[in-house]
Amino acid sequence: MYDSTGRVVYVARAELYNLTADMALDFNAGDIQPDWQADDDDQQIRNQVTASRPGGSTGATYTQTAGPRGTGAIGFYSESLSVNVADDAQLYTHAGWRVGLGTVDDFRLPQIPLNFARSPGLITSWLAAGIGSRITAANPPSELPGGTLDLQVVGYSEYITPRNWAAVLNTVPNRPYTVIVLDGSANTSRLETGGSKLSGAHNSTTTSLSVEVTGTALWDTSDEPWDIDIGGEQITVTAVTGASSPQTFSVTRSVNGVTKSHSDDAAISLWRPSVLAL
Repeated sequence: MYDSTGRVVYVARAELYNLTADMALDFNAGDIQPDWQADDDDQQIRNQVTASRPGGSTGATYTQTAGPRGTGAIGFYSESLSVNVADDAQLYTHAGWRVGLGTVDDFRLPQIPLNFARSPGLITSWLAAGIGSRITAANPPSELPGGTLDLQVVGYSEYITPRNWAAVLNTVPNRPYTVIVLDGSANTSRLETGGSKLSGAHNSTTTSLSVEVTGTALWDTSDEPWDIDIGGEQITVTAVTGASSPQTFSVTRSVNGVTKSHSDDAAISLWRPSVLAL
């Protein structure tokens, strides 16, 4: 909820799901001015949330133990909140959603300066953007994670003078709002197999991976490309062959700038998988 030209604007949570980007920024093109800021601090971490409701139960608690921001890695970052839901059974999913927001392992960029006098090509997309918009930032500098940054605008300041027009965007990671779509032509979601690993060691340049499926389902052999994560390296799968395990993946390596060899039995998962919507 925010004030806009004398009006109170409310953006519902569901309106933020699976948005296309209103702005596609590029560090290399000079779209983002040098005094940008990025933080990987613990300000917004929440890995244990208890949700209660007025007149309801004492609350339901969701705890994430695994992962780089789980309690097993960094200890407890707890929060309690009250939500207006119809039934106590809904509290656990509300707590889980907020843990998902609080454990996303992405940098937040609280300050992204734009100068429209220097980059007039951004004006049209800026006029279409606003609070709640999704934006991307390609070719980040080496101190940031590789690959295009996926961000959501949560605030901004705008400055207009006779000789200049600039804005400073306040953003958070957009990844939690990429949610699973089960039906319809817009379905771009994919599910894990239940467990996969490399069959044999692979060096940093090979473009054919042998993948052993340890879960309950094989990888789909159609509708490529899609991305996987092996040891922090983002790899694009361009083709899958094989009607039994192990399957063969034809791949493009080092999509996010990470280049490394992988050992036998290295775990394989989807890169940035979609989550269930609240």
